[in-house]
Amino acid sequence: MVFAGEDPVVGFDINAERIDALRVGQDSTQEVEPKDLTAATGLTFTSEPSDLAGCDTFIYCDGSNANHGGQTTGFVAFAECVRDGRAYSEKR
Repeated sequence: MVFAGEDPVVGFDINAERIDALRVGQDSTQEVEPKDLTAATGLTFTSEPSDLAGCDTFIYCDGSNANHGGQTTGFVAFAECVRDGRAYSEKR
């Protein structure tokens, strides 16, 4: 959220229902106030890896890793989405 005020930010999640909720200001984790989500004009949300093609900086956040012995499956899946999004961009 803090970066969305200065630069365009793309929020990505593989869960399309979560993305739909965030788009209308609903955060199921209750970490961000609805008014803050809707006021962040530089923030967009997507569940499509191809939408990551124009991004050049990535911040990966997954609180569940801390609770599962440091497993990296979520990060690997995210890295594959980034790779797939960039491959999509290169094909166009």
